Parts: sequence; C-alpha cells; structure tokens
Amino acid sequence: MLDELLGRPGGSLVSCRSEPINGGAGAATGSVTRLSGTARLDDRQIPFTVIRKSGRASAAGSGPVTSTSDTGPRSR
Repeated sequence: MLDELLGRPGGSLVSCRSEPINGGAGAATGSVTRLSGTARLDDRQIPFTVIRKSGRASAAGSGPVTSTSDTGPRSR
C-alpha cells in the first residue's frame, strides 16, 4: 500500500498514527479510521493520510469486508 501511496516502490514508513473517525458511519460500516504519518522516498519525507473503512458482517454470515481509500500524498 505504501508503494501505491507514494507512486513507486522503494519508500519506507517513518511514522504513522491512527485516529478513529466518529459519525457518518452507516449500518454496514464497522469503523472508520484515519491513518496519517510520514514516509521516506529517496531523500524526501512525504506526509500522507489514508482513510480505512471496515465493514460489518453481512446477514448472510460472511466475514467483515474491508476497503481502503487513500487521499494520496499531500505533497510530492
């Protein structure tokens, strides 16, 4: 996922923090979390924010569905 966020492979995670986002969750949404931090690519440090949304199990009994939507790097 970090490679996709940075637009190419070779990056490394410098720091990351998790913050729950409250409100706006529908009946099928388990949780919404904002992950933000800094990644290093070559000699640059790039801030990022990713929104992670986890779904609840459906009535059919299948496990939770997880999807990720990233906002991309704030700067390049």
